[in-house]
Amino acid sequence: KHAHFADVPYQAGQYKNTQLGASEGDIVHAILAAVSVLRGEKVKPPFQLLQQKEALALLVHLLGDVHQPLHVGAVYLDEAGQVKVPTAPLAHGIFSTFGGNQLRFGAGAQDDLHSLWDTAPRLDFAALQVRARSLFAAGVSPSEAHMSLEQKSQLWAQESILSAQKIYAPLHFSPMEKQEHGAIWNFVLDPKDAAQRQHIQEQAILHAGVRLALLLRVIFESAAQVKPS
Repeated sequence: KHAHFADVPYQAGQYKNTQLGASEGDIVHAILAAVSVLRGEKVKPPFQLLQQKEALALLVHLLGDVHQPLHVGAVYLDEAGQVKVPTAPLAHGIFSTFGGNQLRFGAGAQDDLHSLWDTAPRLDFAALQVRARSLFAAGVSPSEAHMSLEQKSQLWAQESILSAQKIYAPLHFSPMEKQEHGAIWNFVLDPKDAAQRQHIQEQAILHAGVRLALLLRVIFESAAQVKPS
C-alpha cells in the first residue's frame, strides 16, 4: 500500500530520497521497480514484483497516482490544527494527515480532501487529445528527455508537491477530533477552489498519460531490439 504514495511535507517544495515522508518503498521507488520488471531486470527490495503483467498494471496505476498532488505532498498538523513544518524524526505532537484523508469538510463517507482530489473531473476529451499529441511530440519538455528514470520520477513527485502547496496553503483547520478510526481535522471547502482544482487535475491527467506513453515506448522499443542469439 505504501507504494502508492509518499508523505512529503508540502513546504519542502521538492522530493529527496532522504527527507521526511520519502522512503525506499514509496511511489517514486515503486515506479523504478515496476520498470525494472518490464525491462527484465532484478528488483531491489522491498519490492517483490514477479510478473510483467503485474508490473505493467502497477506502472499505469502509479503514473496516475504520482501526478495526484495529495499522493505525494502532505500537510502536518498539531492538535490545535496549526500547520507545522516537520523534520525527521517526526516530533511528538505533530501528526501526518495521510495525504488529506484525515481532513474533513463534511460528514459523508467521501467528504475528505483526498477523496475530493481522487474524483476525476469532467473533461473535454477531444481537446485533451489534441493537447496530448502536441505534448507527446515535444516529449513533455526538452530537459526531461535527457533525464534518467530516477530523475524523472523525482521531478514528477516534485511537481505534485508544488501543486499540493497551492491546495494546502490557503486552508485553515479546526482542532483535532479523536474518533474511532483515528484523528480528523475539519476545514471549510470553498466553492471558489473548484476552478483551480479542475485546472490542476486536467494538467495532471494530461501529463500522466503522455509520460506513461513515452515511458512505455522506450521500454518496449528497447525490448524489441534485444533479439535472442
